[in-house]
Amino acid sequence: MATIQETLPVEKKSSSDCYDAFLEAMPRAGFKIFKERAIVYLLMGQYTLNGEQVDCNLMAKPGSPTQVSITVTSEAVSEADLRPLADKMIAALKTELKLA
Repeated sequence: MATIQETLPVEKKSSSDCYDAFLEAMPRAGFKIFKERAIVYLLMGQYTLNGEQVDCNLMAKPGSPTQVSITVTSEAVSEADLRPLADKMIAALKTELKLA
C-alpha cells in the first residue's frame, strides 16, 4: 500500500472556506467525489489510474492557521505513480484557496 500525505497551513481562511475549496479542487484534479462530510470538513474522492483505484481525502483542521491535510493512497499503485496525482491535487487546492 502506498500513501502520500501532505499538510498545508492556510492563513486567513477558515475550515469552512477550505472545505468549499475542496469541493472545487477535487474535480479539478480529476477525482470523483465519493463522500462529503461537511460537519467535520472532510471530503473523500476516488480516481482510477491504470485500472487501479486511488483514494484521496482532504480535511481541514481548525486553528491558527487552519491546517489542510491531503492524503492520496492506493493498494495497488506505487508511491512514484501516486506523486503526480498528489501534486495535481495540491496545485488545484492552492488555486482554489488562492495560495501562492
